[in-house]
Amino acid sequence: MSPLTEEQQLAAVVAAINARYPERPRAVDSDTAAKDPRNKIVVSLYRRFVAPTRRSGIVTVSAGRITTQYAAALKATVSDFRGEVRAALEEQILPGDLGPIAFESSTATEPDGDLFVGSDTWTF
Repeated sequence: MSPLTEEQQLAAVVAAINARYPERPRAVDSDTAAKDPRNKIVVSLYRRFVAPTRRSGIVTVSAGRITTQYAAALKATVSDFRGEVRAALEEQILPGDLGPIAFESSTATEPDGDLFVGSDTWTF
């Protein structure tokens, strides 16, 4: 099986989060979120450096950083989003051998205009 592309990895993460909300998906990629940022979990994925695991210097695993940004009218909703994302991602291996996913850092939930926003960062 060939490794997943970044687009496929992002789609797998969005699908895993949305599986927690089958009646009303919340997670979207940043292009989709630009249309309406309210009550959303915006997911971004970036490649990250991994030290070579072979003496030849060839990197044998792909690694990435996932950012989940939360925006909601209520601070409690942002807290709920964090919990759902944690349940969907933390220590999970998603389809395509994406993972295990580990929590890295977060920002506090703060007001931003008429929304409350916060974010978490994950690595795999």
